[in-house]
Parts: sequence; C-alpha cells; structure tokens
Amino acid sequence: MSFSNSLLTVPTKFDRERMAAEEQNSKSYEQRLEEARPLVGFPGCDIEGDIALKLVGLVCTLTQVYRKKTPETKPFHVITKIYGKANTNACREWYMTLSILCEIFLTPDAKFSSYGLKSIEEISEEIKRILGLWLPF
Repeated sequence: MSFSNSLLTVPTKFDRERMAAEEQNSKSYEQRLEEARPLVGFPGCDIEGDIALKLVGLVCTLTQVYRKKTPETKPFHVITKIYGKANTNACREWYMTLSILCEIFLTPDAKFSSYGLKSIEEISEEIKRILGLWLPF
C-alpha cells in the first residue's frame, strides 16, 4: 500500500522557522513590545522598562524618517547622531544593544508612537534626555 507524500509531509526546520517569522510579523506593535519587555533591562542601569521601551520606539521612529532619504540608515547611526560618538567600549556596547533591539522592531510595515512629540527636534531631544538617564557613564 502506498501513501501520498502530500498527506505525510512533516514541516521541516526551515518551514517551522518561516511559520514562526510569519506569526511574529502578524503581531501588533504592542504585542511585540510586551514580548521584548524582558530584553530591555540592562545591568547597572536604573531605568524603568516603560522608559526603555519609549526610547526604542522613538529611535525606531527617527530611523524610519531617515530611511526615507537614506535607506541604509541604522538605529546606531541615529543614536550617535543624537547623543554623540561612543567614547568608551562600554558605551558602544550600550549603543549596539539599543540598536539591535530597534532593528528587531523595524519591519517595513511597522508603526511607532511619537508619544505626542511633533517634530524631529522634539523626538531627538527626548531621546537625548532618556539616554542621559540611561547611560551609567
């Protein structure tokens, strides 16, 4: 007796990863933020998770704005443009960690809150203010 291959198809590792990625992309921004909440705690830092999530959202907002002009813009570029060049290895690691978190959320269709801030300058100043609280050096 023979069976049709289509009835016995077991998803491959690639199929499972693709399905997981599709599921991730279908989640709302708020769901993604909730899942990332445990990731935004940094050792030696006394910042609340909500403020860290706001920082991620604002950096993503500006990154999207700058990507309209220069598609290869990375969150790291936005952070260094606003807060200045990383002057220590530890500071660079913090910038990179924040950049990676932002990159996770920066899908082509992602929408972010500007938290009532109306201009690029206001968003930049808020990012700078939060980074001033966030960076321990």
